[in-house]
Amino acid sequence: MTEVEIQKRIAYQFGLINGNIVLPNVFLPAGRCGQYEADLLYITPKRYCTEIEIKISMADFKADLKKKIYHTSDIVRNFYYAFPHELYQENSTEINQILSDSDAGIMAVKDFQGRCVRILRDPKPRRHIEPIKEQKLYDLLRIGCMKWYTANRM
Repeated sequence: MTEVEIQKRIAYQFGLINGNIVLPNVFLPAGRCGQYEADLLYITPKRYCTEIEIKISMADFKADLKKKIYHTSDIVRNFYYAFPHELYQENSTEINQILSDSDAGIMAVKDFQGRCVRILRDPKPRRHIEPIKEQKLYDLLRIGCMKWYTANRM
């Protein structure tokens, strides 16, 4: 399963079914450190942001943990790692050990239609993060619309 296939399944379940706004590959602010790209971001009706980092191999997952700018955006309240179901099953002990002290939740995605995303571990909410302001929501929606539109036109 590719990253794009996983993005589409998560977007279907957390966007169309649950009524959130889902945006692919969005650059997020990381305080004074700069910015980084989130694989997927969804925004709830109450304007809380959840970031989902998609990993399709263990090497990709381990490399993510070594990045200079980790997933610390000041607009993200909840953070998940999403894995293909088979990858998680084969490596669940190692993944859980690596993330034992992390606030990250864990999702597994199966290769079928409908509700194919399973939350295996809830994230620890970053309670100091407030809902995004209207202007930031507008900016994200504008970027998201351009991304979905251009992706579907190619």
